Amino acid sequence: MKILLFILFTIMNSQIFPMSKRENSYREVVELIKSYSRNLEKAKGIELKRYGLSYAGPDKIYDGKIHEINLGYSIEKRMDYKEARNLFYSIVDGLLQEINNNKRIRQYFYHTPVGYQDLHFGLSFDYSSKGYLKKDDVRKIYIFENRISYLIVEKEDDRPADRYRRADFEIEHMLSTTRAIDRDLPEGSEADSE
Repeated sequence: MKILLFILFTIMNSQIFPMSKRENSYREVVELIKSYSRNLEKAKGIELKRYGLSYAGPDKIYDGKIHEINLGYSIEKRMDYKEARNLFYSIVDGLLQEINNNKRIRQYFYHTPVGYQDLHFGLSFDYSSKGYLKKDDVRKIYIFENRISYLIVEKEDDRPADRYRRADFEIEHMLSTTRAIDRDLPEGSEADSE
């Protein structure tokens, strides 16, 4: 009897009190991201590792609109700067095009078109930390606060793989073995000459 009442109450509430705008926006935008990511994984072997949406603006006040999309992708592949940069922009620009072309979800963002400034987006090339990257391979590319950063292997990792390494040591090691290129977005012609 209690189960029946619970089901009846749930059905009635879903009809009387429709899902909030935030719940709709989250569900619809995340579904678009997941759909885009499934196609990306099938076509290029790139996996979605993390996702989220931020509803607070720079002033940290919630206004019910999406202010930032947080995404992390990975591919276990060695790539030089130009190849990795081209792949990264094909992913980011493809996603932005999907979002901006979808009239249904554009209403959920605090402004349109959605652009680089609205992303916290990363692509890792050695997500599992196997250490197979060589000098001048790209380890990670990410966008944050309308800046792009490339972490490029400067010193090869000759340590044996160990999945129990402490995160703080891993970050310190990564920073000591890579060089970074940081630029404001959109990148200028200097990016092509790297």
